[in-house]
Amino acid sequence: EEETDIWVGVPESQNSTELRNFSYSIVKALRGTIEEYISNRPDFQESLSPIGTDKNIDPILNKMILAAQQAQTGPMAGVAGAFAHVLGKELVTTYDLDELIIENGGDNYIDINSEVTCSIFAGESPLSEKIGFKILPKYSPLGICTSSGSFGPSKSLGEADAVAVAAKNTILADCYATAIANKVNSGD
Repeated sequence: EEETDIWVGVPESQNSTELRNFSYSIVKALRGTIEEYISNRPDFQESLSPIGTDKNIDPILNKMILAAQQAQTGPMAGVAGAFAHVLGKELVTTYDLDELIIENGGDNYIDINSEVTCSIFAGESPLSEKIGFKILPKYSPLGICTSSGSFGPSKSLGEADAVAVAAKNTILADCYATAIANKVNSGD
């Protein structure tokens, strides 16, 4: 859906067409919520620093604002993590999934019951996909999010090939990955 390109990994026993349609409806609804809010409050999209909270807004928008305040970024720094987080939670709840991985442009929501390794893609870096996180089930669900200043469509103020952050809150991991990547200002 527009810029949102999500990969969903679920057990093979699940109906892929039904999951695809459900996932699309969740993504489309969340995009609508975010776009409607931006039409009334453009600084939500434009700000590169934290903005104030609003009363009576959608909880996911509030989570993006609060994560941005904690990481000292703009709220859109957490948008890809928000999509992965919301879709992951909805799929696990609706389909009673015992394992799930959502990937959205390097931002992941991971809910597993067996160990997995998540490699870090870093563009042209010689370390690309040679470093990763070994994830134990006891730490899931969690988010692992990556930010880069050397590749990809997202705005970055730094020059990092890849900064990856793992946290229980996928939106917060996304905001912190951006915040840390923004501070890397040289190849050294």
